[in-house]
Amino acid sequence: MQKAKMLAICLLVALQTLAIILLPLVFAEAGNGFMQVFTVISPKTSVERRINLISGGYLMINDTFLLTPYNFSDSIPPLTSFIVGLPKNYSSNLIYYSADSDGEKLAVTPVENADNFVWLNISFPKPIELVGNATYNFTMSYVFSGLIARKSGNLFHVDFPLYPSLTSSADHCNVTVMLPVAASSYPREILSNKTENPTVLYNFTSPLASHANISSWVEFSTSTFELFELKEMRREIVIDPWGKITVTDFYHIISMVNVYRITFILPKGASDISIYDAYGKYKQSQILVNKGNYTEVDLTTRDLLRESSNVKLAVSYTLPLWEYITKSGWQDYALNINITKPKVGIISKPETWIVKKIKVSVSLPEGAISQGEIEKEWLNVTKLQNLDFSLKYQYNILWAAFKPSLWAGLAMGLVILIFSLIKIAGKTEVYAATVVSSETIRKFIELLEERNRIVSEIESLDQQSRRRKISRRHYRLQRRTLEERLSIIQRDFSNIKREIESFGARYADMMRRFETATVDVETMNRNIVDVESRYQRGEISSEARKKLLDEYGRNKENAESIIDEILIRLKEDLR
Repeated sequence: MQKAKMLAICLLVALQTLAIILLPLVFAEAGNGFMQVFTVISPKTSVERRINLISGGYLMINDTFLLTPYNFSDSIPPLTSFIVGLPKNYSSNLIYYSADSDGEKLAVTPVENADNFVWLNISFPKPIELVGNATYNFTMSYVFSGLIARKSGNLFHVDFPLYPSLTSSADHCNVTVMLPVAASSYPREILSNKTENPTVLYNFTSPLASHANISSWVEFSTSTFELFELKEMRREIVIDPWGKITVTDFYHIISMVNVYRITFILPKGASDISIYDAYGKYKQSQILVNKGNYTEVDLTTRDLLRESSNVKLAVSYTLPLWEYITKSGWQDYALNINITKPKVGIISKPETWIVKKIKVSVSLPEGAISQGEIEKEWLNVTKLQNLDFSLKYQYNILWAAFKPSLWAGLAMGLVILIFSLIKIAGKTEVYAATVVSSETIRKFIELLEERNRIVSEIESLDQQSRRRKISRRHYRLQRRTLEERLSIIQRDFSNIKREIESFGARYADMMRRFETATVDVETMNRNIVDVESRYQRGEISSEARKKLLDEYGRNKENAESIIDEILIRLKEDLR
C-alpha cells in the first residue's frame, strides 16, 4: 500500500514537471492579457530591417522576415499567417503599409491592438510548409511622415522605431539605417558605423525579444536634403464636345525646405504645358520637358518659393484623345487615365511619391450622360500604389453639331428681328460685344498685390506701436498715410472687380467666391486675435485656445486656397 502511494506521488510530480516544460511552448503572451496560441514547435525567425530617409521628409522601413525550421528534423504545421506590429506611439505617423513575397502582394489586416502596440496580421495565399531545410521569406513595408524635422538651419533630426514588434522572440534582427549624408550625432551605444560608408549606420541584436518597444534617433546636417509635404493634388479633366482633353493639376505643398527643383510626372502625350503659381506664369526657360512613356516636367522654382511654408502651383496641359478615350459603340465612350506612376516620383526625386490627398474630377461635354463617378478621392497615396481612374459615358457626337446649328439659327433670327426693328425705327445702332481684357485681369492682380502689401504694412505698424518701438505721433502719421493709399486702392479694386464680373457668368462666380473667401480670411484673423486676447486675460484654457486656433487656422487656410486658386485661374487666362 505504501509502495503504491509513493508510485502515485512520483507519477504526479512527473506530470507537473512535464506540464511546466510544455506550457510555455503552447501559449505565448501577446500583451495586456491578449493570448496567442502557437504550435508546440514554431519557426525560427530572422529579421533584416532597412530604414531609408526619403527626400521630402518621409521615412520608409522595410522588414524582410526569413522563416526556417529550428532543426532539420522539425515538423512544423503549415503556417497560414504571421503577426507583426509597431509601437503605438508611431501609429499617427504611419501613412501606408503593405506586405509582399517575391513580388506577390499579401493581405494585411489590423487585429485587436494591445495597449502599447499596433498589430497587423499578414495572411499567406496558401499554407507555408516548412519541412527539412525549407525556408520562406516576405517583406513588410511601412511609410511614415512627420518623423523627420528641421532642428535648426540645415540640421535635421529623425526619430524611428529601432526594431519590429513581434508576438514571440526572433533569433536575430539586423538593422541598417541609410542616411543622405554622414550623421552628425547619434546614440553610439545603440548604432554604429562599421564600414567606410559614413552614410550607413548599423545595429545587431540577438535574440530580439518579443514586444520590442525601443526607439532611436539620428541627426544630420546638409543643405541638399529636401523637406516638404505634398498636402494635396487635384486633377481637373475637361472633355470638350469634339474629344479634346484639357487638364489642370493643382498642387498644395507646405513646409518647403531646400526645394530648388520640382519634377512633375504628367500622363503620356501631354502638350501645351504651362505652370503657374501665385506670382504668375513661369517662363519656358524655367521648364524642361522630357517625353516618353510619361511626360516628365522639371521646374526650377522661384527664389520667392524656396523656404516657403505654403505653396500652390497649377500645371495645365492637353492630352491626345486617342490615348485616353475609347469608343465601344456609336455613343459609348470610356475615359481611362493613370493617376500615379509606380516607381516614378511626382515631386523632386524618382523615389518620392507620397501625397496626403489626391482628388480627380471630370467635366463631360454638354449632353453627355455619365455612367460612373465623375469625382474620386484617395488618401495617403505613395509610390507603392498604382491608381487608375476610369469613367464610362454616353455622348452623341451629333449633339456637338446640333448645338452650334441651333445657336446659328437663333442668331440669324435675332439678326433679322433687330434689322426689322431698326428699319421700322429708321435708325441704326452699333452693338459691341464684351471681350475679356487681359489688361483688366493684369490690373486686378496688381491692385490685389498692392492692397495686400499695404494691409501688411499697417499690421506691421500696429505691432511696432504696441511694442512701443515707434512714437505715437509717428504711428498716427504713418497709419493715416497708409489708410489714404488703401482707400484709393480699394476704390480702384472695387471698380476692376465689377468690370471683370461683366465678362460673363464664369468671372462673376470667380469674383463672388473671391469676395466670400476674402471676408472669411479677415474674419478668421479677427477671431485669432480675439482668442489670443481672451487667453491672455485668462478667460479660456490653453486647451480651448489650441482647439480654437486650429479650427480658425483651418478655415483661414481653406479660404486662402480659394483665393490662390482664383488667382492662378485668372493668370491662366493671360496666356
